[in-house]
Formats: sequence, structure tokens, C-alpha cells
Amino acid sequence: MKPTHNKEIKKFSRQLSGVIFNQWSRNLFRRKESLFWLKTIKSQIIARKIRKSALSEGTFVPPVAVFSITNRCNLSCKGCYANAQNRDIQNEMPAGRIASLISELSDCGTRVMIIAGGEPLMRPVVLHEAASHQEMILNISFLVFQLP
Repeated sequence: MKPTHNKEIKKFSRQLSGVIFNQWSRNLFRRKESLFWLKTIKSQIIARKIRKSALSEGTFVPPVAVFSITNRCNLSCKGCYANAQNRDIQNEMPAGRIASLISELSDCGTRVMIIAGGEPLMRPVVLHEAASHQEMILNISFLVFQLP
């Protein structure tokens, strides 16, 4: 890995840690929310150690993964990259394989996952599987366009 990439990863990790710590401190007197953020902090610390160990063995593990789980969408927005690629929907990765990849990412120390598409809500089974990994921070990404 190039030295500049290493600096960028460290900077990102510090920023992510700052966001998580900030959320914990804002919710300090809300027991349920505070416990959630403490668990998140613990998970991030464990993940950082896992990634650092893998890196010492020559394997880079990203702290964040972006996973486009479908090209299906119930809209036809102009400028949408999923529509522009004209991919065959029949060749989507099976939900079981996606579930195993999410588990592998988690085991390797990736703790932030952005789930994108097409329209990710078109594959609820995958979303339920991703949500079962409570050690990960999930962000379901959708773009909203104003329709005429």
C-alpha cells in the first residue's frame, strides 16, 4: 500500500472515531443510546486491531465497504448509473452469497457498510441479513430525484 493511502486511512479512522465518540457523548444521559454507542466504540476498536493485524501480514482490509446489491429500481431517473449500465437483472448475486460476503467483511474487520443499488429496498432479504450484523454500521443509500 502506498504511504499516502495509509495516511488517508488513518485520517478516516480518526474522523470516524470522532463521530462515534461525539454521538456517544451527546447521548451520555440516555441509557439505551449511550449503550449502543459504547458497543459501537468497542466494535470499532476490535475491528481496527483485526485490520492492523491483517495489514502486518500484507493484506489490506477496508474500514468501509460499498455494496451495490441490485440494479433493480421502481423508477427510471435520468442520469441514473444503474439504468445506464443496462445490466441483466437475472445475473444478480444470490442473497445467500451476499450474506456470506457481509459475514466475511465483518470477520475481516470492516465495520461500516454502505448498501447501494439500484434501489436497495427491492432486495429486503439482503437488507435483513445485513441488519443482523449488529457490530457493523449500516447506511442504506438511495438517491432521490424530484420527479416532474
